[in-house]
Amino acid sequence: MTNETEKNRRFEDMGRRLDEEVEKMIAYLNDEVVPQVRNHSSRALRIAAEKLSRFADYMDQSQAGVRGGTVTEHEHKEGSGI
Repeated sequence: MTNETEKNRRFEDMGRRLDEEVEKMIAYLNDEVVPQVRNHSSRALRIAAEKLSRFADYMDQSQAGVRGGTVTEHEHKEGSGI
């Protein structure tokens, strides 16, 4: 085998191995990483939603104090805009 042929063979082997490793990496990302990211993202959104709800309640209570009364459940639902 000539030196050039040997270089070409090694380059082709390297390309095949690289393709195999890329396929493994993509499978790992799809099977392991993506589900974890989705799980943690949805959990973070739920936590944020809960905190926003508490903050909305606080704002309603503060506003009710300014008006001199308390917010009824009906007023809270009607005035929330959500």
